[in-house]
Amino acid sequence: MNTPRARFLAEYHAQLVGAGANLALSLPIMKYPNEYCWHVPEPERVFSRMALALIHGSYNKDSHAIEATCKALGIAHTYEAINQFIAE
Repeated sequence: MNTPRARFLAEYHAQLVGAGANLALSLPIMKYPNEYCWHVPEPERVFSRMALALIHGSYNKDSHAIEATCKALGIAHTYEAINQFIAE
């Protein structure tokens, strides 16, 4: 099922974890480790926690990965726009 929430999470995962080793050092979790509560080697844990936070509405939109996700999906980087997108 390709819901907007699933598309958002898939894009967030791509922005956070990346699609290949060459991207690793440019990924937000590597460039801005102080923005993430978990250790840099744990991007899957960061992703799973953020997925739950998105579902429950308790996420923080101010990470570079969320900003890049919004840009890639063409939505405004605001709580209102993100919430509207993932609720569709």
